[in-house]
Amino acid sequence: MQFLQGPDQLTILYENNQQIRRVYMNQKHPDNGKRSWYGHSIGHYEGDTLVIDTIGQVDVTEVDRFGTLHTDALHVVERYRILEDGILEVIFTVEDQGAFTMPWRGVATYIPQNISFPEYICAENNRDTTDDQSFDVPHDLTPDF
Repeated sequence: MQFLQGPDQLTILYENNQQIRRVYMNQKHPDNGKRSWYGHSIGHYEGDTLVIDTIGQVDVTEVDRFGTLHTDALHVVERYRILEDGILEVIFTVEDQGAFTMPWRGVATYIPQNISFPEYICAENNRDTTDDQSFDVPHDLTPDF
């Protein structure tokens, strides 16, 4: 993951699928914004912590790698900060009254690596690169936590 900071926008570059995400700095969410895969993200700094607030994701995405679904009420807040040795810590809170009985939190840590992003061409070989099979991840349609 790489961050490109501009005065009004932070752009996050992701290694997987070479995706990009735009975070609009020091702004408010639009009233009736258009829904999208990444939603609408706004950000600001609280001291040494970058806070990103996201709403407006389409309801066909998943909130985790287990295929947990959500509704259009999904609201995610991420708090990014750099720890010792350059480790990036992200504490995130997920809220969705239509899918979960209460907000839940998680922590992700990223260790810096001195490598460049590999090229990823999905159209040439539309398969999961970790094995020779592509299949849907099983998921439950009813929240149980």
